[in-house]
Amino acid sequence: MKFYYVNSKGKRINFYEYPFIMQDGNLLDYSYSYEVSEGSRQKLVNVKRGAGERSFKLALLPNIEIGLSLEERRNALKSFADELFEAFETDTANNVNGALWTDTGCYLPCRIIASDKDNNGILNGLPFCFETFKAVSDKNAWIKPVTASFYPGTSTNSQDGNTDYPYDYEYDYAGSKTGIGYFTLDHYTNCDFEMVIYGPVNNPVVYINEHPYVIYTSINNGEYLVINSENATVDKVLITGERISVYDLRGKEFSVFSKLPGGNLVITWNGSFGFDITAFVERSEPLWN
Repeated sequence: MKFYYVNSKGKRINFYEYPFIMQDGNLLDYSYSYEVSEGSRQKLVNVKRGAGERSFKLALLPNIEIGLSLEERRNALKSFADELFEAFETDTANNVNGALWTDTGCYLPCRIIASDKDNNGILNGLPFCFETFKAVSDKNAWIKPVTASFYPGTSTNSQDGNTDYPYDYEYDYAGSKTGIGYFTLDHYTNCDFEMVIYGPVNNPVVYINEHPYVIYTSINNGEYLVINSENATVDKVLITGERISVYDLRGKEFSVFSKLPGGNLVITWNGSFGFDITAFVERSEPLWN
């Protein structure tokens, strides 16, 4: 399994090629916390995965095959060390997460909060160094994003009479579905998601296994709507790029933040607009395949 880091500015550091080579770590390990109930019939309670730390060790080693002199490799090592530090520190100093990624498409949102250096090489004038880093993650779970796209159809039902209701009026859900699609979510539990709905559309409704996700707003051509279940946010992104919250315009009768169930999902809508659904599949360890 190959690992790499992408910080909040998009800077990528590969850990599987010169000059940064993964040596060791516990990135694949995990544990849950738990309590034991009192009484004669003891049971496990509050079993959960909280924030946690994971470590990994890198070798900083200029490629000896490119024919650099010893002094050139010493200087290159200094540049590589600065590059690595700044990639990690960008996130920690700005109080935002970067992500450790695997080549199986999973990422761990985290920040690098500590470095422990083995300076034997440097102290002896050699162009290499070993560093052990500590990553802390509030979620402490590897996430595999899985996206399905749904496009406008050629056959749609008119929504005349349904698009101008006050926001607290009961929406006429029935009889408005002509588009249909399928999304297989191969996972053993519910998943958070992000749904992006593209304009133009008025009062869009998307049904997932008959559960309606409805927002009472108009989305113009070039604009889009973003529903994020983990953050419990509903934002409209205008054509100018301005992002405004339309949280109060969400449907109240059925939660638009209901997680996606694992398994085969049936997606229906009126067919007049397109949208993407990205499920965030959480795992205590990343996929191996």
